[in-house]
Amino acid sequence: MFRISKAQMAALNETATVRLKRRVAEQVILEEPAWAEERDALDAVIDQLFESGFTSFDTLYGATIGLILVAQRADMPDAAEARTLTDAILFNQDHSAEARLAFFNAQELTEPASRLVAE
Repeated sequence: MFRISKAQMAALNETATVRLKRRVAEQVILEEPAWAEERDALDAVIDQLFESGFTSFDTLYGATIGLILVAQRADMPDAAEARTLTDAILFNQDHSAEARLAFFNAQELTEPASRLVAE
């Protein structure tokens, strides 16, 4: 019978986590090349979201892109309100990562309100 010790399992989980975070960062940089210059900040965002329960590629990537897009908004004061709402939604661990990401996406916080009205 094959047995894995707790230490070995922890090492395997750590390796999988590092790979997941790296994949997300690489995909973000592929879509937003400017983030290559801000890799430390990007890694910090990914770490924070991972610790908040975004542990699959789809949820971690979606939350990372959403947080970046909201952070890049410049339409004050709406952008400040969008950032506050984004933090409240994405970091509220009372709900699953999937539910938080779906609710965040439904709020359309990545787009300025004036652009949404024009469409």
